[in-house]
Amino acid sequence: MQTPEDYFFNCVAFGIKGLEPVQILKNISYTLARQTELPAGLFLDKLDQITKSEIVGIGDGVAVYDWKSPRITDSCLALLRLESPVQFPSVDDRPVDVIVVLVSAESVGPVHLRHLARITRLVRDHDFLARVRDVTCQSGLEALLAPENSQTLAA
Repeated sequence: MQTPEDYFFNCVAFGIKGLEPVQILKNISYTLARQTELPAGLFLDKLDQITKSEIVGIGDGVAVYDWKSPRITDSCLALLRLESPVQFPSVDDRPVDVIVVLVSAESVGPVHLRHLARITRLVRDHDFLARVRDVTCQSGLEALLAPENSQTLAA
């Protein structure tokens, strides 16, 4: 069983606004930039590139972005809840309202894939998604992912 420490959500954001993917990606980029102290443009360029070249929606209203970057030293994992669903390229054509972003240092090798697999399993869990969608504010989302809620994160 995985523990909360297995998930290093260092960015949790509730109510990301936007009516189309470009607006959402800009807002996500600014959020990630504040957390990592890297330029928002770095995130926006990569998020936009991935959106244009891949199907990011893994189904059930969830999108996952991941890449390795030479610009970061510590992995960044973000769970972002949109204010309202937005159409992204998706395997089931369902609008997305939950986005996960995982950015790892290039030096981590296969650890990136391990984290991606764990996070993907977590956001595919219907009970977990229901809890994410039931929260009504930023602090509620943060509380859901707090270490004391280890049952929530046992995927």
